[in-house]
Amino acid sequence: MKHVGALLCFSLTYVALSPLLVLAQFNIPGITDRISLSVIPETPTAFETTTITAISYNLDLSRARISWYVNGALADSGIGKKTFAFTTGDVGETTTIRVVMDSMEGIHTERIYAITPSNVELAWEALTYTPPFYKGKALFTTQSGIRIVALPDFRDDSGAYIPPESLIYQWKINNKPQSDQSGYGKSTLTLPETSVLESTFTVEVDVSDISNTSHTVKSLALQSTQPFMRIYTIDPLIGLDLGHSVKAPFSFEDKEVVFYAVPYFYSTPTASDYSMNYAWYINGTKTLTGDKNILTVRKTNAAGRGTIGLKSYQISKRLQSSQISFDVTLTKSTPPTNF
Repeated sequence: MKHVGALLCFSLTYVALSPLLVLAQFNIPGITDRISLSVIPETPTAFETTTITAISYNLDLSRARISWYVNGALADSGIGKKTFAFTTGDVGETTTIRVVMDSMEGIHTERIYAITPSNVELAWEALTYTPPFYKGKALFTTQSGIRIVALPDFRDDSGAYIPPESLIYQWKINNKPQSDQSGYGKSTLTLPETSVLESTFTVEVDVSDISNTSHTVKSLALQSTQPFMRIYTIDPLIGLDLGHSVKAPFSFEDKEVVFYAVPYFYSTPTASDYSMNYAWYINGTKTLTGDKNILTVRKTNAAGRGTIGLKSYQISKRLQSSQISFDVTLTKSTPPTNF
């Protein structure tokens, strides 16, 4: 995958914890006793302070003695102690919370909440063009494709790493399930073409193990950018110089200059691919050249100024378009003409 290192560095880590039991019911003859446990945040990170609150619409918990146990050890107790805060463990480390409630009516109730941290990162790669040795990240533009990869860190009861291909993935785009690309081992979501109507969208993945005892959710907001062009020169001795783009005003010192156009973030495999359309202009007049992303110009024997411009677009994705122009200064009187 292109720019894997950048992708991994760019992605934010999100560690989520999943309940083995969130909502519980307790029934006593003649009384329907429903007690639930509310967890904030719903998906806490590892080593994060997490708050659990006991809620009941049948029992007066304000007058009940409530005791909280962490991994079997009493951590807190008191009358009306409905809220308890604790710190979650590391990835793969299970923390078991047991809450014991004794009401004024003599009703004894216990609830258990077990959580095992798991981790997933989301890395994305735009299916757009950048020139060789480009140090930046390829960005996605309107109508371009994009690939999102989930990088999970799940552990089993023994602490052994669970391979990504053994997990279950549920993908969503703007909260809409992507059923065709979800399921067992489907850690990659590929969009061959993004919507022309949305410049921003949200991708979400819900990852769980096969037993559904460990679970994490990660979302990522993405925003498209605009493609653009840069123009370089081809030196007769060193060749194409991608290290320095043409800056205005360009000083026309040699008798002949070869300009080379490079698209950035277009849906094209190469700069000269048939999917790209280039239109060169000299002093506002459209001109033709043998190679469509290359323009060769030669100056005459007089001083003056001129303008070179370029308009480009992706033939099958017309919203991917841009234009650029720059002034040219000559040591002789007439502007450059097409070679």
